Amino acid sequence: MCCLLVCPPKHRPSLAVLEAVAAANPHGGGIAWREHGVVQYLKTDDVKEIFRVAREAKGEVVIHFRIASVGGVCAELRHPFPVTSRCGLGDRSSARAVLFQNGTWTGWREAVEEAVRDGNTPPAGKMSDARAAAWLCHVKGRHDWLDDTGWSRWVFF
Repeated sequence: MCCLLVCPPKHRPSLAVLEAVAAANPHGGGIAWREHGVVQYLKTDDVKEIFRVAREAKGEVVIHFRIASVGGVCAELRHPFPVTSRCGLGDRSSARAVLFQNGTWTGWREAVEEAVRDGNTPPAGKMSDARAAAWLCHVKGRHDWLDDTGWSRWVFF
């Protein structure tokens, strides 16, 4: 299962901890932080870069290391995902909110199909349960429904 680290201001994991977590969850990392009222994020396999960004970021940061389940091993499916209509797959950007997941959500395909029946168009590109959830948060305009998705744990940041 993936690993999520929610780090309060002034508390950051050591490089050794990040390297150990990345070794156990080797399918890509990501970090998000707030800057000037916007969430910035970076997806990378470079643990030292995540460590550097975490040390420089002010305030709370969220760090994720992925072990692939839904969607397989591919760089585009590293977390976080921006909560937007396109739910972009880029490595670095900003958004009003992003979503991280720890676990597997088995009902994501049915939820996407329901949203499509309601007239919504899902984003293009590779899809996973976490990316679908970020898109659905945008479609629904809220994230409290994530609590009912089963064994997954979510960080809406």
